[in-house]
Amino acid sequence: MGTDANTLLELKVYSGRKEFEDRSMNSAAALIQQLAELSDAQFKQQYLQQKQGMQALARMLPQVDDRTLAWRAVKLALKVNLKLGAKLAGTVKPEFQPEIIRSIAKIKTGPLLKIQLLALTNSDVAIPLLLKGLNYQDSVARRHSIRALGQIGSQAAVIQLTRALNSEDAQIRAWAAWTLGEINSKSTATALQKALQHPAARVRAWAVWALGKIHPAAARPLLAALTHQDPEVRWRAAVNCGKIGLQEAVPGLLNALRDENHIVRARAAAALGRIGDRSAVPRLIELFDDPDSYAVSLRVAEALGQIGTETAVAACCNPSTITTPPCAAARFLPWEKSVPRWLQWRQCARFPTKIFSCAAELRKLWETSIRAVMGTCCRW
Repeated sequence: MGTDANTLLELKVYSGRKEFEDRSMNSAAALIQQLAELSDAQFKQQYLQQKQGMQALARMLPQVDDRTLAWRAVKLALKVNLKLGAKLAGTVKPEFQPEIIRSIAKIKTGPLLKIQLLALTNSDVAIPLLLKGLNYQDSVARRHSIRALGQIGSQAAVIQLTRALNSEDAQIRAWAAWTLGEINSKSTATALQKALQHPAARVRAWAVWALGKIHPAAARPLLAALTHQDPEVRWRAAVNCGKIGLQEAVPGLLNALRDENHIVRARAAAALGRIGDRSAVPRLIELFDDPDSYAVSLRVAEALGQIGTETAVAACCNPSTITTPPCAAARFLPWEKSVPRWLQWRQCARFPTKIFSCAAELRKLWETSIRAVMGTCCRW
């Protein structure tokens, strides 16, 4: 009985849906017929001067089969507002778009506005026209052309941006890598992974930076970048792993703590702190007194404070570690642990240059706690 009732309910829902779709199609057909009968003035008044009318026109244009009618609608829109007309040009049927979008490229206006209009069409037809913008002498126009390709974001745009990574113009190469990071897709991740092997260091740097923006598609390329021959690529990869909280990167980041480059070690420690993996604590403690860089020890202390396990807190509060900068961890520790640590560091005569900065941090902790207590009292 229950099954029969469910079946009847599904039939009613389906029939209701079908009826709604039929009504919508009939309504759209009627409106399209009405478009052809309107004068230019009536058309503008009903569809180009109010938000609701513009939205209705944008829904109708993909269904318009008459080339003349579609072109008329876009042409009138361009007269009212160039940007509105450009957006509508990208909604007409694909077979109508080449003629209409090429006409937009011929509009007499500045190069930046023309690039913006082509991007607003969101159509692959605009891609060859945007590629011509890469030959402008003005670097701003070239950059806008690259970013317009990213705004379109289609597979065809990704292909052209990937080709731009091999441009003779160093700025175009860097902008192309940056723009690829704005397009979150598997094909983009593949293109950026190939860019990590680019002979130009700037392209490699931008590529690994862009990979951090397209998680989770970038997980595998970022893991591979942790062992790249270029130290800048390695430390930028570590930063991105921490930024997106990539748990799979923990083994690679632990290996990076032994990297010959001190910047890579520091960034790897910071990333492990942001990820908060407890398995990293023993290795971080080993690196507390980095022989080559104060910055590494500082990031290690901060990472231990962020992870916050008993072992990590004990290491940060151990008096024997006073020769390193573990006071940096105090800002991440509970109040009862952080204040004694700041006081202990402040009394250390071996580091007189740190006294005032630590006193300032202690004052911040005190003011924050007072504000929190006062806020609680006011709520009571």
